[in-house]
Amino acid sequence: MVKYKTDALAKAVLLATKNAKLQHFVRGNPPIVFYDTMKIRSLLRTSS
Repeated sequence: MVKYKTDALAKAVLLATKNAKLQHFVRGNPPIVFYDTMKIRSLLRTSS
């Protein structure tokens, strides 16, 4: 959370994803969903 509060660029990039489901894809494996990052995005959106 601190990363996104202190780094304006990281915060802007995260907020630019709007309501997208954040996932990491690795060939041959199921996608990894970043639930924590999506929760941080939600908190940043409500506090902004």
